[in-house]
Parts: sequence; structure tokens; C-alpha cells
Amino acid sequence: MYDIYTGFIVGNAGIIYKTLDGINWSSVSFNTINNFNSITSSTKNDIIVVGDKGLILRSSTRGINWSVITSGTG
Repeated sequence: MYDIYTGFIVGNAGIIYKTLDGINWSSVSFNTINNFNSITSSTKNDIIVVGDKGLILRSSTRGINWSVITSGTG
């Protein structure tokens, strides 16, 4: 859960799901076969996703744009 209306969940094979109303969900796919395991937000804009083989994604735009962060593992 991100806030009362906006939420994110992560899934297998590089998929993140996002809702803006808690009812309708859209998916964002990444060019990876790695599974995403966890998602958290440190501020209202910053979102971090971690996955298999050291995969880390970060968004500072509330999930609109994503960047790969090198973890040094995997």
C-alpha cells in the first residue's frame, strides 16, 4: 500500500502492478525474467523494488519512471 488510493504490488518475471483507485490495476513490465520480491517507499515519491539476483529498481517519480541500481551481487 502506498497511500489510501495508490498501491503497488510486485510479481514474477519483472512485473509491477499499480493502482490509483484501489480497484483498477495496470502493469509495468521490465525486460527481465527475474522475480521481484519486495517493494517499499521511503518517501511519497521514492519507491524501491528488490528482486532475484541482486536486482534493485528505484523510482523517484511515484512509479512513473524507474532506474536500475547496481547492487554488486547476483
